[in-house]
Formats: sequence, C-alpha cells, structure tokens
Amino acid sequence: MKDKEYKYAWQELKETFIRVYVMQNKVKEPTVDIKVKHQTYRNILMKMDEIDGTNDFSNLLNDMGDE
Repeated sequence: MKDKEYKYAWQELKETFIRVYVMQNKVKEPTVDIKVKHQTYRNILMKMDEIDGTNDFSNLLNDMGDE
C-alpha cells in the first residue's frame, strides 16, 4: 500500500469507530456489554487522536459534553 492509501484507511477506520461510539452513546439503557465496548472504543479513539496528532475525537467528546 502507498502512504496515501494507509492514511485513507486510517481515516476511514477512525470515522467508523466514531460512528459506532456515537451510536452506542445514544442507547438509553445500555447493557454491561455495550458499556464495555463503548469504553473500549473511547480508549482506541483517544489513542488514535494521539497517534495521528489530531483532536477529532476529543473535539467530538467536547461537543457531546462527554469529556
């Protein structure tokens, strides 16, 4: 894969994780399983922000009031 393809794949994965995180956040009565997965996605996305030097997810958390 070329560098550009890696960047695209990374961004696509991050956007997918963010969509899942937001969807899980909307569950009114989450099960323990959903809560664990939600926290896992949060941890992964925080790390992805750190690695790629963006604040995409951190900004979303701020907008959601879910810091």
